[in-house]
Amino acid sequence: VGHHVTTQTHFLTFSELISQIHDWYPQLSAKANIYVSSLVTFERFKSQFYHLGNYDLDPLLVWTAIRSFLIGSIEAFQSPGRILPREHFVGGRLGRNRCRIPSGHRNEVYDIFLRYQRWKESAKLFDDSDRVNILLDLLGSLNQRIQTKIYVDEVQDFTQIEILVFFMLAGPENLFLAGDPAQSVVDGTEFRFEEVRSV
Repeated sequence: VGHHVTTQTHFLTFSELISQIHDWYPQLSAKANIYVSSLVTFERFKSQFYHLGNYDLDPLLVWTAIRSFLIGSIEAFQSPGRILPREHFVGGRLGRNRCRIPSGHRNEVYDIFLRYQRWKESAKLFDDSDRVNILLDLLGSLNQRIQTKIYVDEVQDFTQIEILVFFMLAGPENLFLAGDPAQSVVDGTEFRFEEVRSV
């Protein structure tokens, strides 16, 4: 990532990019106080939340639904409370090709998701999607783009709202995305290149 008018190139992970954004815009840092100790990863989701419910569904399947659709999709971003409404998820508006969770399990997944949201709130925890939504709100309030080009490799490992961060930083004319959906290595991301167009 090259920032402003410099010709420097930086190779950053997504977490490092978020830290860099806070350096570029110090006014954001005070508002986005999310500590690593409060972050829910898939492992934490599985060990501290999911095992308590004695659920029959694979925890990775549920985590993927939460990250990719219920909080991490553009439809969720555009919905009240930044959460995909149950009727969109259960009613099949996402389509069978996009969301591989069988329709007979979607109500159960949504119920687990609502319990997960309450658990996070009561424990004062955040996941990556919460962190990205806060960042998107703050970037939107700045109403400006940085003067940079952003090259993203392994784009299949990002949710739609994470990709939206790249668009908000650089704009579509300065954003280059590359990846292979068959090589995803991040737990909880279901990606299709067709979905980038909706961002």
